Amino acid sequence: MPSVSTLHVWTKQYEQFGIDGFSTARGRPRSMKNKPKIIKTYGPLTRLEELENENLRLRAENDLLKKLDALIRQKEAAQKRKR
Repeated sequence: MPSVSTLHVWTKQYEQFGIDGFSTARGRPRSMKNKPKIIKTYGPLTRLEELENENLRLRAENDLLKKLDALIRQKEAAQKRKR
């Protein structure tokens, strides 16, 4: 245990929230600013919903390919500078 204060914090959490006080996420939160919102419905999707989902997937794929291309170009430029 790192310190006595850790035990004090744990005790306080348990007294205030019970066992559920320990189920909170720890560490650095994920950062997904422009997370695509896939449409979730119960039952079959309408044609419009299918097209919107496909559009979101294609945009994500396009963004990924652009980033990959930029990394490849950056690596090639670094190799040319070394020569």
